[in-house]
Amino acid sequence: MAKKFTLVLSEETHELTRVEIENEAGDLDTTPEGAELLTLLHQQLR
Repeated sequence: MAKKFTLVLSEETHELTRVEIENEAGDLDTTPEGAELLTLLHQQLR
């Protein structure tokens, strides 16, 4: 079964945006799958 993530973007400054992933319960996700998703996103945004 696939996990459901929510991508959360928050502007820290005009030059910096924080990207976080929340799990289905609304908590910050720290699983390997969440880390992989952030890594893939980072690679695509370069």
